[in-house]
Amino acid sequence: MKKALYTLLYCLVSFIATAQNENEFFYNPDEDQERQRPGNRRDSTVKDGPVVPHFRTAWQWVNGGLYKKYLPLDSLADGVHNYNVIFKRDVSNTYLGNFPSPYESNIFIHRERNQDFYPLNTVRAYLFKPEDALEWNVTTPFTRLDYFNGGSGDRSENWLDLWHVQNIRPYWSAGIRYNLISSNGSYSYQKSKTYHFSLFSSYERRRLIASFFVNQNMGHFNENGGIVDFSEIRDTIMSSRYVLTRINGEPSNNYQNFNLSLLLQYNIGKGTRPAASRDSTVAIVPSRDSLPGLPGLSRDSLPLVFVPDTLRRPPDSLALAAIDSLPPVPLVADTLPEEIMTYPLKATLSIRVEGNKHTFKEASVDRDFFPAFYIDSLAYNNRYRNDLVEVAGKLILNEHPRYGYLPGVHAGLTYKQLNYRQRMQVDRDSSTNDFGTTTYANLYLTAGIFNVDTADLFHFDASGSLCLIGDYIADYSLQGEITQFLRRDRSAYLKLKGTLQRVSPNPFLEFYIGNHDRWENHFGKTGVQEIQGSLHHDRYRSETGVALRNTTGYISLDTLASPRQHDASLLVLTAWVKQAFVLGHFTLDQTVYYQLVNSPGTLSLPRVALYSHNYYQNTFFKKALGFQVGVDLFYNTAFRASAYAPSTMQFRDQHEGMTGNYPKLDLFLALRVKRADIFIKYEHASQYIANRDYFSAYAYPINPARIKYGVRWNFFD
Repeated sequence: MKKALYTLLYCLVSFIATAQNENEFFYNPDEDQERQRPGNRRDSTVKDGPVVPHFRTAWQWVNGGLYKKYLPLDSLADGVHNYNVIFKRDVSNTYLGNFPSPYESNIFIHRERNQDFYPLNTVRAYLFKPEDALEWNVTTPFTRLDYFNGGSGDRSENWLDLWHVQNIRPYWSAGIRYNLISSNGSYSYQKSKTYHFSLFSSYERRRLIASFFVNQNMGHFNENGGIVDFSEIRDTIMSSRYVLTRINGEPSNNYQNFNLSLLLQYNIGKGTRPAASRDSTVAIVPSRDSLPGLPGLSRDSLPLVFVPDTLRRPPDSLALAAIDSLPPVPLVADTLPEEIMTYPLKATLSIRVEGNKHTFKEASVDRDFFPAFYIDSLAYNNRYRNDLVEVAGKLILNEHPRYGYLPGVHAGLTYKQLNYRQRMQVDRDSSTNDFGTTTYANLYLTAGIFNVDTADLFHFDASGSLCLIGDYIADYSLQGEITQFLRRDRSAYLKLKGTLQRVSPNPFLEFYIGNHDRWENHFGKTGVQEIQGSLHHDRYRSETGVALRNTTGYISLDTLASPRQHDASLLVLTAWVKQAFVLGHFTLDQTVYYQLVNSPGTLSLPRVALYSHNYYQNTFFKKALGFQVGVDLFYNTAFRASAYAPSTMQFRDQHEGMTGNYPKLDLFLALRVKRADIFIKYEHASQYIANRDYFSAYAYPINPARIKYGVRWNFFD
């Protein structure tokens, strides 16, 4: 497999000179116009046919079909070298040093705690789930290939990510994605691998809208328990392969996650053409009128592409272009086809099926590392399973297309059933009845109000759910978001978010039996009250925010890796600033988080965490070559980072030592040649200029310095 990947990479690099141009790294409007002129065949889908400009847009349906949320596409060359998904999500993380490996965010308000199958919380960034999938609309087939590599020999790290999306019909698109991350690790017994494969499709014509998603996520992590002697990292310079680790029997954690999702929407009532001044999106309808000089094209020959006003602003050299050709000319309302009409009512039905499995395998039990064993002292394979079925129906009164002060409202019911299969008792003499299934069935009432499409400068969305019947009766959750735009072009805005919920504890925290872990608890409900406020200015590339979260009945894993519910309220204050300073060709892009906790004994967090992204950027050879060189700095102050419990794949409290107060420096060079982004970086260069206290989780050092390189290539036909 590795040889095949290297061969593929070399082939790609050798053909870069023939790749096509894309206006996403350094925007060149003159070159874009040349590419769109009639008769220019570089973007033809048929060799001798007419030019078909490439338009693409992506969105997600919010809250089961309420409205579309358009998203910028992750194809900007800036930052392509920082491909570790946990650091693309957050500036600071506690993890096991290797990529991929279980992790938890050091920014408390970003921590993942929402998975029904609790073991997946520590691997969420490696999963591709229905809520992550995008809906696509493209005029020509779109393919993206990413291949990244780090290290050398048997310690190398590999990433392969392949997307392909195309419209089968103007109103019907489909795509696939395959992602593989694998690494043997710098330290002994650290091999890891995750991958997922997905199929997805969307259909939108007249009154009927449908979305389909199916995928499989899998992961494998060998466990070494961390290193034995910290001085082998802090006080000596020795090869990582000779550093002793605490577990030598190669136990492993493995997970499987299957997802099937279907969303159906049907518009009810008489269709209305939206007022052009109120509509937040523009329809791109290629035709003889909008694309003069292209014979044979008609309104029905290419898909409709809807682009929000905020994404149609011409990008500068530092911004992401969401479309890959000239900005379209908006069509007047009277010429809009039926697909763009809005309807007063909409009924939605969503079905979600999920299957999960976690296993902890021990070919031989390391009794020196694990102080207790409940089932087998020689070898054991612990299995923990979960199945989920969720059916939700809603009736939605849409926003009024002409009167922006009239919001949309929705109400519905959701049925959710969870089945957990696991060991129910410890009986070494019995070969039957050890495993059983526990079922949690609940019916929720859902409702909300929103106005995000027809209002010009003031948007809001509030929704909630209440468990009416079932095991989680009286559980409730309320979320709300308000956006006040401060400029007509929406480049500056104030955003407020709020959360109020009271929910039952996850079943994993209530009852679990493994070979080295065993508990039975009767915890109370957990309450969360959170408010966030942030000020954004896109033109100045700045964001300033503050959040206050109060948690009652907070549950964590104690120093023995057993769940514990805390009586006192846990209050966390988080403030952040994101600001990019542009000085000619130099950019200093800074992100800083500040956190305060009212009970450091309950929860330890770094007081300050930052990511400093600094680079020089320019173009050469008549803008045919984009060039970027710079340095990244990751840093957080010292704190009691969590220890890791291999037998459950979870992080636990520890009071044995501090980590942090270590600057991690990466040096990088990135190039854009046509549509290919190429980078090379020297990761963890600070190993040779700073102290050697480079631990992430307790007893887990990050990888030593290494060279990494990669290529991302987009194809639009």
